[in-house]
Amino acid sequence: TEDAIAQLEIYTDMKRRDTNALQQLAALYDAQATDAQNDAIEAQLEAQRHLFPESVAPPGQSRLREAIGGGPIADTVSAQASEQSSAAYQTMQAAYAKEAEVYRRLTTLVPDDPLLHLQLGQASQFAGDTNRAIAAYKRFLALAPDDPNAPVVRDELKRLQASRRSG
Repeated sequence: TEDAIAQLEIYTDMKRRDTNALQQLAALYDAQATDAQNDAIEAQLEAQRHLFPESVAPPGQSRLREAIGGGPIADTVSAQASEQSSAAYQTMQAAYAKEAEVYRRLTTLVPDDPLLHLQLGQASQFAGDTNRAIAAYKRFLALAPDDPNAPVVRDELKRLQASRRSG
């Protein structure tokens, strides 16, 4: 995926109006983000495999508890899993940000395509860019108010606007 992304980035820098290549690039960033999300989940599950469940471990700081479910080994495994999960999450968010930028470029080239605005909204939302997500969702609804996705987008738009006001 990374090699294909690198090649398409070079190509789309030269052929800035090639919408097919830009859509392929956005799809690759989405795949990269999904892979990173899976890596984060896998790191968390790996930590759980190494840690004895809290409900079964004996109470207090006994040697038995340290051996099976607490103490420095468990703390180290938990810290490593947390670092791996955090790194994967950052990779995921960066990939979504790049995907959103590609969809922004696409909506500039094809401003009346509602699907592109929907995809821009989703990628922006996953990248943590609430303002851009809101704007893209509004544009999607303006272009396709009767689209089957419109009710879900309206609900998500309300949720994002509420979270922006409270945050």
